[in-house]
Amino acid sequence: LLGEVVPLVIGESTDEFTDETRRFRMKRMLLTAVTVIAMALVACNPFSSDDDDDKSVEMTVENYWPLAVGNSWTLNNFEDGTATNSIMLSILAKDGDWYTMAMGEVGRAEGDTMLVGHVSGTIVVKGNMNDPDPWTLVAEPLTAGATFPASTTDNGRGRIVSIDSTLVTPAGTFTDVVVVTEYDPDETTDPNALGEVWYFAPGAGLIGMANYDYDSTSSSYIQKTHSVLASNQIN
Repeated sequence: LLGEVVPLVIGESTDEFTDETRRFRMKRMLLTAVTVIAMALVACNPFSSDDDDDKSVEMTVENYWPLAVGNSWTLNNFEDGTATNSIMLSILAKDGDWYTMAMGEVGRAEGDTMLVGHVSGTIVVKGNMNDPDPWTLVAEPLTAGATFPASTTDNGRGRIVSIDSTLVTPAGTFTDVVVVTEYDPDETTDPNALGEVWYFAPGAGLIGMANYDYDSTSSSYIQKTHSVLASNQIN
């Protein structure tokens, strides 16, 4: 999955556009639909710690991605260091525990929707109510090193890399950032593997995303795409 670019704008569903394909393309849209302002990371390290041992932040998924109708996030996107576009995520409606979230490129009418919810201490995303393979972005306990299943149908795993990173964005400087990565244990035995990376800030929600590929020449993970919060609206 890593490094594959999918067109940002997705049209209406067709019979051939399966739930699995829809979920995959929405996921890639969030990760690789990647405007003009660069992401600055403290000490150029996306997982840098602020060394705050007296943590008083509420360590819940509800605090780290607040969901309410009217909430929105605009992210500026980059690929290989080059600005590409901006996308907006906005919550349109609520049905029980699930929120309908619209996604689209800023300045364009086309887009798509997905469902996101807080489910038993997790943040879960799915294509629709009948999606057989919901996708878990992060799960409690929010503890560095903790792992969790990211999918119900494959071996994808999530791992919490850090719970106290600092991220500087055009929308402000965020501390106590939870950094989560998703990887496939069938493809690597590296306990520090990086794949798709997500940044969540308390009270603000999603503030950044990145996609890493492993470079065998340098024996390191190279950032291919990243997105950074430009602005948000939290009700």
